[in-house]
Amino acid sequence: DIYNDLSVTYLRQENYLEAYNYVNKAILKKESLKNNNSEINKINEIDNLNYSHLYSNKSLIEMRLEMWEDCIISSNKLIQINPNYKNILNGDVYYFRARSFHNLKMYKDAISNYNKAINLSNNNLGYLYYYRGLTYLAIGDTENSCMDFKIACDKGIEASCNRYNNLCNN
Repeated sequence: DIYNDLSVTYLRQENYLEAYNYVNKAILKKESLKNNNSEINKINEIDNLNYSHLYSNKSLIEMRLEMWEDCIISSNKLIQINPNYKNILNGDVYYFRARSFHNLKMYKDAISNYNKAINLSNNNLGYLYYYRGLTYLAIGDTENSCMDFKIACDKGIEASCNRYNNLCNN
């Protein structure tokens, strides 16, 4: 838990390399305890949630460090550990995957994951529409891109308003 707390602290300070170092230590420690103790091997609900938080944080840090392949692997691990995982933003794991797929030029997978993130999110969806709009733009789908930029703009995403005004209002 201390390593996890340190990783979150460094993450909030935008010191992603230190955050990544500590989240990996937390995961290694948790896996070591799980493998060495048959009682811990039976992960209870709280442990599963804590383990899920570790992988959610790891995915976020990897995304911020532009470690696209690693981010996808960690996100997939989170889905495997806890397919019903709900965090503060719900759907974040799909957002992490979508951003990674986009940057790997795997646009179809990116759009699919943005769709899942949008469907699961309970919060301001503006940034999800903005990034999905960028993905549509990358594949030359201006119509869908403009629709997403408009939605994101209406939800207060300034960069999306700029994109919409420059691309779609001609």
